[in-house]
Amino acid sequence: MFDGRVVEIWGLTMTEVDTMRLPLQAIELRIGEPDRKGRREVDFAVVRPRPGGGASFKVEPEDWPQVAPLLERVAAAIPPR
Repeated sequence: MFDGRVVEIWGLTMTEVDTMRLPLQAIELRIGEPDRKGRREVDFAVVRPRPGGGASFKVEPEDWPQVAPLLERVAAAIPPR
């Protein structure tokens, strides 16, 4: 979910946290190139107030057309550093 100021991510099963709220002024968004199976690594890295943490996950190639527009909106809204 994205409200223009905060990205909220649900269902991070690799951690004990099942939801995460990430304010745009605190994150960097990194999107990897497709791997050999077409999956892309998406990384929301916390950079403020101090680096560390965030959320990282892979997007399957068949899901990319639905996910890409949302990630583009988030990337455009992140304040310049």
